[in-house]
Amino acid sequence: MPLLIATLLALLSSDAHAHGFGMRYDLPLPLDYFIWGGAAIVLLSFVIAAIFLRSHATTGTYPSVVVTRRKCPILLGAIRSFAAFVFILVIVAGYIGAQNPYKNISIVMVWVIAWVGIGYASALFGNVWALVNPWRIVFGWAERAGLRPLDLPYPSWLGAWPACAQLFVFAWLEINWPGSGVPRLVATALVAFTILTWGGMYVFGRESWARNGGFFVILFGLFARFGIFEWKDGALRLRPPAVGLIAERPARFSEIAFIILILATVTYDGFAETELFQTLALALYEPLQGLGSVAVALVSTIGLAALPALFIAAYLFVAALVRALGDNAVSFERIAGTFVYSLIPIAIAYHLAHYLSLLLIEGQNVFALISDPFGYGWNLFGTAAYRADLTVMNAEFLWFFSVAAIVLGHVAAVYLAHVEAIRLFATRAAALRSQIPMLALMIGYTMISLWIVAQPITG
Repeated sequence: MPLLIATLLALLSSDAHAHGFGMRYDLPLPLDYFIWGGAAIVLLSFVIAAIFLRSHATTGTYPSVVVTRRKCPILLGAIRSFAAFVFILVIVAGYIGAQNPYKNISIVMVWVIAWVGIGYASALFGNVWALVNPWRIVFGWAERAGLRPLDLPYPSWLGAWPACAQLFVFAWLEINWPGSGVPRLVATALVAFTILTWGGMYVFGRESWARNGGFFVILFGLFARFGIFEWKDGALRLRPPAVGLIAERPARFSEIAFIILILATVTYDGFAETELFQTLALALYEPLQGLGSVAVALVSTIGLAALPALFIAAYLFVAALVRALGDNAVSFERIAGTFVYSLIPIAIAYHLAHYLSLLLIEGQNVFALISDPFGYGWNLFGTAAYRADLTVMNAEFLWFFSVAAIVLGHVAAVYLAHVEAIRLFATRAAALRSQIPMLALMIGYTMISLWIVAQPITG
């Protein structure tokens, strides 16, 4: 039994892609002070919003400054060609390169540069993925070469459910999959995703599939709505952060599920590193241990599925309370589909806090791997001897960055929810009443998030 338990603990806490910094940090104040302080700041932001936000906001009326109206076809073509080249390189390296994850460029490119790096860039700057999406780029080339998609109408009942399924599978692969550090298996997963994506584009058309079934398109597109740049009215514009998240239309239920799934899966990734999770996992494992290694996969999958289900139920319950306290004349579907966009800054904040050490520490491996992408001992650009500099950050910096990101993300969420309430409800009093459940949700999640982020740093 002790051997089985040790094995379970080892498998449930993935070594290859652990996101904790790996150093203990003694907080200058008790953790409770940070948790309650974060909650107090979120509450204060609600009070400030209640005092100063009085007018109805209209979608798209935020201030912006034109940066340029000119596109550079040569530069865009070079960026797209490079993105397609890197995509092909990652797959080829996965199959023919060394299978050591630290000597093969495929691992760091998929889990660090693409997943974390592009997520950061999208949230900070705007729709970066629209420039470098390799599946869309290569399929577009095929269309120009003569490929004619079927362009069948996309079924409205299908909604964003294909993207939800892909997000869940991706999260499982990143968090729970033992093969996430095996280049050949990661390349195979990419090929499978490529077949699915190009198949969807062929059947429903490139843009139709991207809007509905393009998991990365939807996810990075949501993050980009927080960013400070947008292409609008034929110009690249600079705008205030987060204003792009003011709802243009209520989200469909499948889109609500997708947004909450983003939040829940990254939360699960952090929660899985805590001692509490390990205790719960062991309790669930006990009656299933007769299944051997299957039991480990089953426990981790149940955990990953349970958290989104819990989050969705909690959000829908809060949306019902918002309607009851606000104005019953507004439909539940409209309320749930509108306020869900205010959760995106929280998802971005947790993404920033949870993955920062992964990007800054493990992401440095790309400098050596660009000179030796297959692990053959090459030194194409003279950087093969580069080793990660662990002094670029420390546990103290990571902790305070995480606290700031999480609290500011919730403050932005409170602001957006208040703006939407003013737009939705007939009176200011109704708008204020409606936000009490949303405020409670955001304060509670602030406290939980800070506790989760603290565990690998302080424990």
